[in-house]
Amino acid sequence: MKACLKECVKSLSGKNQGFTLSETLLAGAIVAMIALGLYWAGDLLMKMSIYNNLSIEAEGLAISKLEEIRGLDPADIIQQVPFPDQTIPIRNNDFHVVRRVDVIGHAVDRSVASNLAQSAYLEIHVDATFLSPFDRSANTVTYSTLVGN
Repeated sequence: MKACLKECVKSLSGKNQGFTLSETLLAGAIVAMIALGLYWAGDLLMKMSIYNNLSIEAEGLAISKLEEIRGLDPADIIQQVPFPDQTIPIRNNDFHVVRRVDVIGHAVDRSVASNLAQSAYLEIHVDATFLSPFDRSANTVTYSTLVGN
């Protein structure tokens, strides 16, 4: 037992102790790649979270405006045309949603009416547009409904 202990201590105190430069560089490169991968994954998850939040906000704003318009009489809707575009800031003014309303009048035969007041029903579109955090491109959510005149 003492001989084995002396042999182990002798090998630890000898010249074969520590890591070589190539082993250290390889280990450092592996740690750096893992850290970079975790950073990239965290960045991607953050952008996905922002995108989902903006999408949900845009849908909610479009639906709320559509329901607000559906609650009006058709004559009141016609009087308010054109509806002004609204810019609504979200997330501390970093992002915003632009909400736009289009009203199209239709005749009984489903053709587009020349005059909204003479139309049989109104087709209402509400668009909510936001910028994607991935590439800053515009993404639009559209909701539509029909209102009898």
